[in-house]
Amino acid sequence: MTEKTKKDASAVKGDFVTLGGERYYRIANYNLMPPFFMNIASDTDLWMFISSTGGLTAGRVDADGALFPYETVDKLHVSNHHTGPVTLIRKEGEWRHWVPFTVSSIEDFDVERNLYKNVIGSKVIFEEINHVMGLSFRYRWAASDRFGHVRTSWLENIGDSKAELTILDGLRNVIPCGAPLLLHQQLSSLVDAYKRTDVDEASKMGIFSLTSKIIDRAEAAESLRANVVWCDSPVAFDVSLATDTVRTFRLGRDPAGETLLTGQKGNYFVKMRFDEEPGTEVKWHIVADSGKDHNDISALRDTITGSGSLDADIEKSISEAGVALERNVGSADGLQLTGYEEASVHHFANVLFNNMRGGVFADNYTVESSDLADFIRHRN
Repeated sequence: MTEKTKKDASAVKGDFVTLGGERYYRIANYNLMPPFFMNIASDTDLWMFISSTGGLTAGRVDADGALFPYETVDKLHVSNHHTGPVTLIRKEGEWRHWVPFTVSSIEDFDVERNLYKNVIGSKVIFEEINHVMGLSFRYRWAASDRFGHVRTSWLENIGDSKAELTILDGLRNVIPCGAPLLLHQQLSSLVDAYKRTDVDEASKMGIFSLTSKIIDRAEAAESLRANVVWCDSPVAFDVSLATDTVRTFRLGRDPAGETLLTGQKGNYFVKMRFDEEPGTEVKWHIVADSGKDHNDISALRDTITGSGSLDADIEKSISEAGVALERNVGSADGLQLTGYEEASVHHFANVLFNNMRGGVFADNYTVESSDLADFIRHRN
């Protein structure tokens, strides 16, 4: 082992910190560790599995309700190159693009990375600090039943001069609703041929659907549900769908801004511009959900185009989801408070995963005597 390797390995540190009044466990320089796998819990049927590389799969209910391809862990560790979130930051006066959480970011800049997970397991935050550009970028995954999976991003100017920034941010390889898991895994090119991605003009919401159900029978087979992705930003933004949007932006050109994409993998990219004074921070959300019907999409469209920013509503729904999750774990005696914080958090996690596997009692430990007698009669 070289001296550099020893130094790199020793730079990985773990500790508890408080962010926004909430306790998190932080791993500093987590990128120096081998990739590892995480679950982001929710209080409802939303699920997410995510690698420390940023690769992920997520959805509602089961694998057929996925928003991103449902893959094994070894594939998720490397899927960050083509699936899930991507952010490109262009700073006026800087000839290089900053692409946080990539190899090029480490090669081109002096950066440090931190990974945070809240102690109840419902939020994960990725953070990268660019000391050359004087910028700090972090994003958080969390879930709420009302909105779905929410990716919240913060970009802070930690330098000593004004930063004029152009940002491309979004989600890649978003799959449509309606294609069975086995078809995705074995006949992905066939599924691509049926894919259709639209952008609603009023709300700038991306709608990911199939042109029809994928069947061999000569009969009408409409696909009536869709996955959706949308953005809540404090500034105006343009939406693009094409896979080569990232390459176009890196070449210094403006993306085409498609409103319809057919027969190709679906993406949702937004381009924004911010002027940040030293010490200021900007924040935006990209939200994704699956299995929406026409009424759901119409109602969501009205919500997005309604009264201004949804930031407060989104944050409130995420906070309420955390409270509901704590209540769920508390109903199975999962809440502890000891002088050793690691033990309390470890106990909470153990009970949480037991609940996810086996559920909880509907009414504390009270059960109907007739149900218990029927169970014993059939099982004894």
